[in-house]
Amino acid sequence: MNNKAASRFITGDGEMSNLIRNFDWSKTPVGEITVWPQSLLTTLNIMLNSRFPMFLFWGPELICFYNDAYRPSLGNDGKHPHILGSRGEDYWQEIWPVIKPLIDQVLAGGESTWSEDQLIPIYRNGKMEDVYWTFSFSAVNDESGEPFGVFVTCNETTDKVNIRKELEENEEKLRIALEGGELGTFDFYPEKNKLEWSAKTKELFGLSSEAETDYATYLQALYPEDRQNSKAITEQQMLLQNGGFYELEYRTIGITDGKQRWLRSKGKATYNSDGTPVRYTGVIQDITKRKKAEEALVTAFHQVEESEKRFRNSVEQAPLGITIFRGPQFIVEMANDTYLQLIDRPKSDFIGKPLFESLPEVQKTMEPLLTDVLKTGNPFYAAEFPVNLYRYGKKGELSYFNLIYHPLKDEDGKISGVMVVATEVTNLVKAKHALAESEKQFRSLVMQSPIAMCIVTGKDHIIEMANKVMIEKLWRKEENEIIGKKILDVFPELKEQKYPELLQKVYDSGITHNEKESLAYVAGDDGIKKFYRIMNIIRYLKLTGKLLLL
Repeated sequence: MNNKAASRFITGDGEMSNLIRNFDWSKTPVGEITVWPQSLLTTLNIMLNSRFPMFLFWGPELICFYNDAYRPSLGNDGKHPHILGSRGEDYWQEIWPVIKPLIDQVLAGGESTWSEDQLIPIYRNGKMEDVYWTFSFSAVNDESGEPFGVFVTCNETTDKVNIRKELEENEEKLRIALEGGELGTFDFYPEKNKLEWSAKTKELFGLSSEAETDYATYLQALYPEDRQNSKAITEQQMLLQNGGFYELEYRTIGITDGKQRWLRSKGKATYNSDGTPVRYTGVIQDITKRKKAEEALVTAFHQVEESEKRFRNSVEQAPLGITIFRGPQFIVEMANDTYLQLIDRPKSDFIGKPLFESLPEVQKTMEPLLTDVLKTGNPFYAAEFPVNLYRYGKKGELSYFNLIYHPLKDEDGKISGVMVVATEVTNLVKAKHALAESEKQFRSLVMQSPIAMCIVTGKDHIIEMANKVMIEKLWRKEENEIIGKKILDVFPELKEQKYPELLQKVYDSGITHNEKESLAYVAGDDGIKKFYRIMNIIRYLKLTGKLLLL
């Protein structure tokens, strides 16, 4: 049969329509197209004119047919086009033990099947590949009304599964980074009076990991005289014009254990379109040892004229690294054990020697700073200061320190030396870097994903970002029409559908919504409703409190 004659039976102008029309079917169990039953022709024409991936097993031999949308799933150097017109068992050997029972179930008159994100490795692109599928098997009846074929609607979800795995891995890496830095996390939603603390934060406030928390819990733990001051400072720092960043140190009394602690909170506020803060998120660190050491150090300074010995004992016992340099060569007069541990040098190689003879790697960075303190008498303060130190058998190890360079005067009031107070904060800085890198990777993952994805934030569900697939292929709008706007303002027709309720439910509960198939419509430029059959996933991102829409 020629192509023109076959066109009376098989419609469509795609690759698979042409292949079927030109195929020599006389050598197959189904015979020439002219003898095909109407049930087969009808099913094939529906399948070939659909953009959704479809496959058909027909007859006792389970002869294979598929459409253009299914073609990419076969890859290159694999089954295409040889599988067309062949017995399913001959070309699906690697997955036949998995799918044959499903085919038998359907042909025996059983219910249609549904499988979601199932791993079914197949041979394609010249090798076996791990491929994930969401698919359904259903019966196709012949003219007698009996099942004679199996109709497969399927969608490869490998990219979606891999993205989900990568998201979970990133969240786990971030959790490990925070735990490594001995940091707790918190999220506060003022409009709902909802306060979420990690297990570490609850521990810092003297609570069990199962304890319920709200804003009253936080206030209850503060020292009474610190409550009003802490509240005022936090509100001032978190003003929108200040960027919403805040940092605060305060005293607490453990709610159940009664333990007194100094804590340090650092984070950022998120605002809605009206500039009202809707979420505060950040990290909490126990700084009790540091604060006690600072208090002891201040006391020692006040008493230094009365007792040089008492001061030196305080320095030696302080958990902070403390050392004293004298003269323009910065001869090391003393250094406590904590400081010697920080620089990884024995006392015999450090005390009584010029500083940069023992630590030549820091001379370029530190000498100008120390010289300025020695000449001007102005103290130098630095937080999270990067220093390359040769220690622990390594060269050029980048570490971070909180530093104080304080001038020391002799009896005549002349500046004769510098006292250095150092605290290593490398773990804290690395945890912050990990947090920033995780968010960067996550945003890159969203923007480069072949799956339509966007992120909305706040109770008004403001569109913070959306990838090219979402903007151009699904929404069909320009980026400047959507970014920074409420999703219901961009698509007002969604208000008549279930999506506002779904978004709010996930935002309030933090529970991911997963829907196998959903029907949605938006208004086109011509005012006509355009319907889309989509897979709906609304995921709550715990670390940021935003919603990820797939």
